Amino acid sequence: MEPTERVEHAMEVCPDCGSPLRGGWTHRTREVIDIPDAGVRVTEHAVIARECPMCRKRRTPEVELEGVTLGRQRVGVNVMSLVATLREEARLPIRMIRRYLWSVHGLALSEGTIVGLIHRTADRARDAVSVVLERVRASPVVAADETGWRENGVNGYVWTFNTPGERYFVRRGRASRWWTRCWETGSMGCW
Repeated sequence: MEPTERVEHAMEVCPDCGSPLRGGWTHRTREVIDIPDAGVRVTEHAVIARECPMCRKRRTPEVELEGVTLGRQRVGVNVMSLVATLREEARLPIRMIRRYLWSVHGLALSEGTIVGLIHRTADRARDAVSVVLERVRASPVVAADETGWRENGVNGYVWTFNTPGERYFVRRGRASRWWTRCWETGSMGCW
């Protein structure tokens, strides 16, 4: 890993005679890998109203928080990304995500808020997922596979569709009529 920060340790004066030391070179290095304190940062965006001395009208700026949060919600996009990653990649239950956010970051979110964040993340990703699906469909060669999958105590299947450049997967049933209809119509409700 490349260092993200460099701290130099050098003596300023000779411990024997007290003369100032000059120049220098790197004698040795030691890397320390650590995770920074992951405290929560809450930013209050205060919109300041001011009055024009000439026309006496109140003026307030338009605040654009695109890329910081979605819509009018309080939770930022970094928290949304973390919640989605913990749910989809780490496969953590909602209760464990809530516990993790509290114990590691000191962030108290309700289970309903966490579920809402996951749903908003999925809605936001829908267009990107559609693009991947269209690329898979347009590919001259698609490798498809299904495998058994147990989720929340329910048996099911994961279907994967792979091209050299794209990978798409779905957790659904095994009925061939259902898959044929979905594949031909391209209905996102199927996926």
